[in-house]
Amino acid sequence: MRGFAVTDWFDNRTWYMKSYAAIMNGNDLPDGQYTAADDDLNKYRTGYGELAWAMRESAHRILYTVAHSNAMNGYHSGMRVITITPQWIKLLNAATVGVNVAFGVSAAFFVVMLILGNFGTIRAGFSRGKGGVR
Repeated sequence: MRGFAVTDWFDNRTWYMKSYAAIMNGNDLPDGQYTAADDDLNKYRTGYGELAWAMRESAHRILYTVAHSNAMNGYHSGMRVITITPQWIKLLNAATVGVNVAFGVSAAFFVVMLILGNFGTIRAGFSRGKGGVR
């Protein structure tokens, strides 16, 4: 077999599919919800060489597929990979910092106004009709 098998749905918490059965029957990559709390493989930690062999074969099929895919074209052992950050990501990061700073300043101003008690007098002025909407 070349390639690997992926499920269309995997839910270890219900009767639908158990991870042990999926691995033993040739499924290589479960697609769905899987947490450590739902792990039914813990009971197969020792004494189940067949399961260990099936897991090894699943990993082998996945790695074989990636190694022989277009994702690895042009790569060789002496190659250096350099990551480049696009300009729009730098601008997005700067905008995020700016929004966070503006939020921090407004939150600090809000706290100062609460401590000084000015919000109460402003609200009271509006409720008495001194220049505001009722």
